[in-house]
This record gives sequence, C-alpha cells and structure tokens, in this order.
Amino acid sequence: MSERHWATITVSSRNLLAELRQQDFELLRSTVRSLGPERWSVDALLSREQIEQLTGQGHRVFVKRAMVETLARTTQDIQVNIASLDDIPSDGYLSVAAIEQAIDLLVEKYPSLCQIDKLPHATHEQRKSRYLRVGSKSGGGPKPAWLLLGGAHARELVNPDLLLFFVHSLCKAYTTGEDLVLGAQRYDAASIQRLLNEMELLVFPLVNPDGRAYVLNGNTMWRKNRNPNPGMFCEGVDINRNFGFLWSSGIGTSDNSCSDVFRGTEAFSEPETQNVRHLIQDNPQLQCVVDVHSYSELIMYPWGDDDSQDHQEDMNFHNPAYDGKRGVLGDTAYREYLSKEDLEWYLRVGRQVQTGIEAVRGRVYTLGPSADLYPTTGTAGDYPYAHGIESGRDKPLYSLTIETGREFQPPLDEARQIILEVSSGLAAMGLALLSSS
Repeated sequence: MSERHWATITVSSRNLLAELRQQDFELLRSTVRSLGPERWSVDALLSREQIEQLTGQGHRVFVKRAMVETLARTTQDIQVNIASLDDIPSDGYLSVAAIEQAIDLLVEKYPSLCQIDKLPHATHEQRKSRYLRVGSKSGGGPKPAWLLLGGAHARELVNPDLLLFFVHSLCKAYTTGEDLVLGAQRYDAASIQRLLNEMELLVFPLVNPDGRAYVLNGNTMWRKNRNPNPGMFCEGVDINRNFGFLWSSGIGTSDNSCSDVFRGTEAFSEPETQNVRHLIQDNPQLQCVVDVHSYSELIMYPWGDDDSQDHQEDMNFHNPAYDGKRGVLGDTAYREYLSKEDLEWYLRVGRQVQTGIEAVRGRVYTLGPSADLYPTTGTAGDYPYAHGIESGRDKPLYSLTIETGREFQPPLDEARQIILEVSSGLAAMGLALLSSS
C-alpha cells in the first residue's frame, strides 16, 4: 500500500461532501465540520494519488502529516497487575493477550463484584470473546443493566483500555468505601455503592480482537475485522456497518470489500456483531448501550440514517413505504421518528455525560444526533434502540455513541487524560441511569 497522509478536505457544499463518500475515500465521519455558509471540512486518510485526484476536482486538501506505520511499545510481553490498572496505559496500549489477562485479574481481585461470561461466536482467527458482569450480588433477581462496548474499530486503541480502567476504578472505590476520584472530578462513595448495588454493568471491552492484533502487528490504520472475504478482492468487514439497522439500504456503507465501510454480505454476517446481538438479546434488563469509539470528542444519539421528527410516528425505519427515501439530510421526504420523550432522555443524559467529561480538564464534548455528521446505517449506535422498538419492549433500550479524544492512537500521556475524562462521563451516565431506573 502506498504511503497515506492525514489530511483535511474542504468542499463548497454538503452535497459535494456526500459525493466524496460515494468515491470510497477513507473519510473520518466523526470529523465533519461546518465552516460557515456552504463550506464543509472532513479529515481523511489519503494516498498521494487520491490527494491529486481531489485537488484535480477543485477541492482544497491540507496535508497534515504522513501516517507512519509504527506504534509505541505495547504490553505484548508485560504482565498486567492490579497496580498497572491504576495507570493504564502505563507502558503502552494493551495487547489482546493483556486485555484478556486484565479481565481475569479483575475477577480475581474483585470476586464479589465481577464475573466473566463467554460469548458464543469465535472470530475468523478463532479467538474467543468474553465480557464482564459488574455489580454486587445483593438483592437477588435481575437488576437494571447497562452495556459498554469498545474496540469495534481496530485502530481505535484507547477505548478497550479505558473500559478496563473504568471497571477497576469503580470496583476499587466500592471495595474501599472511598470516593471515586477521576482527575478533578469526584463521585461520592455512597453514590458508587448504590450504583453497584442497584444496577449491573456489562462491559465487552474488545469486540474486535483480530483487528486489534493486526494493528499492533504494524498495520496501524486498519479499521475492520479480519474476515478473509473469500472470492473478493480485499479482506475485512466494518463491524460498525454490519448491524441489522437498515443494513440493506446502503446508506453510509459500501458493498466494495476494499472499502473501509464495507458492510459485509448480509446483516450480522460477522461473529463480532453476532456476539453483540447475543449480549443485547440475552439481557432484556438492559436500559442503555454505549458504543465507545475514536475520535472527535462527540456524544451521539440516534438516528444515524436521517434527520429526525416527533410528529409522524409511521415515518420510521421499519416502514417499507419509505424505502429509497432515507439518507438525504435537510429534505422533507423522510425524517426518522424520534419521540419527544426519548429525545428529552437523550438530551438530559447526554448533558450529564458531557458535564462529567468536562469536569476532569475542561474538554467539552459535542452532543448531537449521529446524522448531523452524515447519514449512515448498520451501526451499534442505532441497532439497540431500533431493536428495542421492534421487539415491543415496555421501556426503550437507549443507545449512545461516544467518540473519544482527538486522534486514534494518542500519545500515552494524552491517552491517560482521555481515559480519566471519559471514565468520569461514564460514571455520570451510570448515576443518571440509576436515578431513572
């Protein structure tokens, strides 16, 4: 592969931005920005040939730097211990083996709070996936629960480490009876006791272990899983385009196996998305699912396929009368139904997450609907919420996406700050869920 460059593309209209998506450039969706009337920008990973192609089309391309295909030292050969979990990532981002070791270590250290459950589907490279159940055993019977997902996109290295740190920090505060302190933010001990006594936290820290192993082996910008895609030109499926929300629409996805947003051969074709689906469907007590990605400092709620509206309930994702009309922002032909009550929930809880993050060092994450960037489908940001609607649950199954930090693989000092601030946001979310459960 020719050397790729970090670059910012500036176009003169939102329609031109949409056209770029159709050309299979590797655009970083979460970086889309409005620069004023009829000016939009987006970050991208581009080859020199693609830069020349774009400038030839009249677009402005600002090249930031070449993408060096190396990583800081990882913990491939370092034994994780409980002290090191206080300072993740102390010596580098965690390897796949180190993440599995950390899961075991958390159960060993906090046996009354943590237990491991296995997921049924092995990855294409035959790795087994596990997740943590976190909470006290008091009360008996199922408790209201929330689920955190990380590591779906292979190159987004900080997020699995973040989720393990968060679990360790919660359990440590609960066990010692102390406040949970995350940078400049403090959550009182009584609130943490209530959170783990009255709710259950499910954490699947590494959805895509094959992809992470490939990244840590030197392929630093790999995004997808490692499906060999027999009979196709290229390997890998974008896990976050493979969920069963409007999968066949093709909105914001590709049927080209060489694209970074290749959606696969059918919805849930991949073992990684099958595992997430299993987790969601096997835990009807779930109240909320949070998918943690990088980057751009965003908190996003549904919908991702189009603008939303709150007055025409039959204008919705499972009404075939609107097939072919979705995915165009700003028009009136279709807007996805989102009830006023659910929008109010997303805004209220999203603001509490936002405040929790900001309290650590002043970073303000932007809160808004996923489609504000540009339309997409097949994501974990929409699927849980849509599944809750389709399955006729008594209460909604809310879903949020958090885009952490300002780059995929930040320097370790910056990664620690990201881990602290987003952990604070997640703690704020847990307490918001507790107050409404």
